[in-house]
Amino acid sequence: KIWRNTRLRSFSEGGFARFTLINASRVMDREVMNNLFAPSPERLKETPDGKVCGMEYVVARQIIREHDSYFGHVGCRIKAESLDEGYAVWFTIPIEK
Repeated sequence: KIWRNTRLRSFSEGGFARFTLINASRVMDREVMNNLFAPSPERLKETPDGKVCGMEYVVARQIIREHDSYFGHVGCRIKAESLDEGYAVWFTIPIEK
């Protein structure tokens, strides 16, 4: 269901590859967007099949930070932003030449 109104885009931007996931089926207010990448026990949920979810964005942010640190590529970013229809989450990683 979630993929019906979701698009993934990628392009080159100043020596980095930028990947943007756009979800047009859900709107998030500014407070939620500002705290999306921060750990929050309130967001942790257990699904009926026993899986834990709610920390996906925190894990994604940490992956970007680790990549930046380990490879010494200062400039990797991850951000979420509201759109007219839905929201977008994007991240950048360096393009090796």
